[in-house]
Amino acid sequence: TYVSTLTFAATVSEPLHAFAYPNPSADRFYINLPENTSKVEVFDANGKLVQRFVPEKDVAEVNLEGMPAGIYVVKMKTANTEFETKLIRR
Repeated sequence: TYVSTLTFAATVSEPLHAFAYPNPSADRFYINLPENTSKVEVFDANGKLVQRFVPEKDVAEVNLEGMPAGIYVVKMKTANTEFETKLIRR
């Protein structure tokens, strides 16, 4: 198990950070989101959208229960930037 850390520059004075954990996981992932994240989208390895939601907290839960094992791409959007990370479902 490892924690993936992403750092992105944006038009703000501080860099944005997102932490996805646990990664890999059997079904549930958690992502510490930057402030003001307005949208989270999850895509399978074929680019098909499998989830889309507006986060209500600064930690988003991504539940891939019932989805096939593989790599999923999570795209997150704030007012100033868009970024992505990969999740590995076992």
